[in-house]
Amino acid sequence: MALFDRFGLKDNPYSVNPITYDTLELFVGRKNEIKKCNLALDYKSIIIIEGGRGVGTTSFGNYVRFNKLKQKSNFTLPREISVERGWNGEFLLVNTLSWLVSSLENNKKTAKKPKFHEIKKATHGIQEIYRQAGLQLMTFGAHYGKEAVVATPPVYPIATLIQYFEDCSKLIKETGYNKPTIIQINNLDIDTTISTEQIRFFLNDIRDLLQIPGYSWLLIGDTGLSSFMRLNVDRLADIVTFETPIRPLTVKEVHEAINKRIESLKTKEHTEPPISDEVINMLYNASHGRIRKIFRTATNLLHMVEADPLINRVNMETAIPLIKRITEDKMDKAKITPATHKILEKLVTHGPITPTELSKKIKTQRQAVSRALIALQRADLAYLERKGKEHFWDAEPEVKIALSEGEIK
Repeated sequence: MALFDRFGLKDNPYSVNPITYDTLELFVGRKNEIKKCNLALDYKSIIIIEGGRGVGTTSFGNYVRFNKLKQKSNFTLPREISVERGWNGEFLLVNTLSWLVSSLENNKKTAKKPKFHEIKKATHGIQEIYRQAGLQLMTFGAHYGKEAVVATPPVYPIATLIQYFEDCSKLIKETGYNKPTIIQINNLDIDTTISTEQIRFFLNDIRDLLQIPGYSWLLIGDTGLSSFMRLNVDRLADIVTFETPIRPLTVKEVHEAINKRIESLKTKEHTEPPISDEVINMLYNASHGRIRKIFRTATNLLHMVEADPLINRVNMETAIPLIKRITEDKMDKAKITPATHKILEKLVTHGPITPTELSKKIKTQRQAVSRALIALQRADLAYLERKGKEHFWDAEPEVKIALSEGEIK
């Protein structure tokens, strides 16, 4: 990659991709949370991992389970299971079972067993049934209303799917993994891509499935997932082992993460991060420490200086004008009105803030404020975070920096 070669690197040190089995050494922080999860996963557990979007919940789950895999204590899938709109417990079982069979097929010892061939053949049959029913199921999924849930009839007997799950667990133990297999479920973010009612339905539907012997579950969602369960799905909350809140890394830990990446990607002995510490500190403060937002902006900055061979490091003098350009381009593209721009300025100075508080500050009707906030979100100029029943809005980090002339340091 020519861009990163120029900085003495093999690849992007600010990649927003989660930690994987091959990049475990790049993980930083969270020692207490890791220790707590490691102890629990020696036994059957259901663990909620929750945090603001972009703080690293997926990476944390991946780090914990891939470390257990590396230690040969717990088996886990090569990827997390990402819940989609319209899913129920049956969808979860079928998708997870497909990944289990695919993973076990790579084990020579398991692949020779008659029981595995029986499960594999059955799984292929299940997949064919789903392909034939696909249009109908997709139609159900597409017509889920914002607050409506459609209970689809089972396409395949749940009891049979559960039996295959239990059989897979026995096969896994025969390969030497004597602790429960770890399954990670992602996308349990309340009322984002999936509505509140659909999340409630899904969690209720999978409650008994999470108790299948031989499996532990990591449930990954945004802040408030555990309280949502207690209020809306108490029968599931009652069997959760514990919750692990994931907070933003400290600024020191963010620099440590960057330095680890530089060390693993450098092509020259003396290589420093292509973006200065001061710029990273500014991005940290503007994003409330959300590492994904920090790295996303850092990546954008590197691509913007790609055509300028004279820039060998992005410092404050380079970064602020570029960030202003990013923001102005977004505003121009979205055709932001003066009234909406005024609301954006208030987000910069007062965010995170609720729509009600914001409407009072600018003396504008709540409905008009809500419409403007949605327009800003679509333009990637503002974002929404839910804390319990409250909705808090804030300006995107680039916007804060651009409209405050880089005073966020």
